[in-house]
Amino acid sequence: MSDPREARLPRMGVGTQRATFLELFLDLVFVFALTRVTQRLVTDFTTEQRILVSEVGQTLLLFLALWLIWATNAYLTSRLDPETPVVVFVMVLTMFGSMVMAIAVPQGFSERALIFAGAYVAVQLGRTLALLVVAGGGQDPENPAALPRVLIWTGLTAVPWLVGGSAGQGPVRGVLWSLALGLDYAGLTLGWPVPRLTDLMIDDR
Repeated sequence: MSDPREARLPRMGVGTQRATFLELFLDLVFVFALTRVTQRLVTDFTTEQRILVSEVGQTLLLFLALWLIWATNAYLTSRLDPETPVVVFVMVLTMFGSMVMAIAVPQGFSERALIFAGAYVAVQLGRTLALLVVAGGGQDPENPAALPRVLIWTGLTAVPWLVGGSAGQGPVRGVLWSLALGLDYAGLTLGWPVPRLTDLMIDDR
């Protein structure tokens, strides 16, 4: 039986890395998502909107959420073997979630807001939990406590995403989602710092 920790090993090969079928299919899903974002943006400019800046801002927020999903998945598959079961599961989850988000984009700030937010949170939490389980608690010698830190950040940002999605139409949703997305990008940029777990990482080294 193969060791499930193999899912955390870097991609093999010293030459160019060939994309797998799932990676290519995920790219196609993201292209579809871009067409949906473009469709919404065209609607913003071709219909009589009372507050055009607000509508464009909403479309930009939806796009940035989709882009973050795609970018983090691309980073993940560039570092891990994409043919291991856990990474395949993560990519399938990401594809399904991204497709749901893309379909919801035109009404992403109205009737389908909770669907968009739910799919986003499911992808963010689902892939972290899957990797955490396979990693046996996340104790990677090169970066201990990394996955638990990511899980804490995504768990915290899931609250404003879901609350904003269930809130009625109005400025509350935009404020909550902007806060959540800003925290998601801040976590990615800063390395998802959590004081006690960050100290554990330093001490273990």
